[in-house]
Amino acid sequence: MSEFYISYILQKYAETITTKEISIEELYETLTEIKKEKIVFIGYNRKEFLNDLNFLINILSESGILRSQNNKIFIQNLERFKEYNESLLRMIKSHEYLIGLEAVKRVDEYFEELGIF
Repeated sequence: MSEFYISYILQKYAETITTKEISIEELYETLTEIKKEKIVFIGYNRKEFLNDLNFLINILSESGILRSQNNKIFIQNLERFKEYNESLLRMIKSHEYLIGLEAVKRVDEYFEELGIF
């Protein structure tokens, strides 16, 4: 379910990404910062990240939610993207993944501490 984490981080930036593109490198750096704080993504390396990101980009691109070109991502349909994230969260809750809600809560706390959101 690591694509959920990527999608969740993208949602945190969603308002910004609908007005400007974010580079894949910026996104990876964000995830790396969170990993340094031992919040989530333990053992999550760059290759895994790129594989999961490509998987997520393909899904979101096919449904017209996101556009990707030149290693940059742009969310074209913010409402549908939020719906996608909500459905991922529901799936995690329904399957009672250990990572689910606790990890999301910790990500929220981390961003709040940084004063980002």
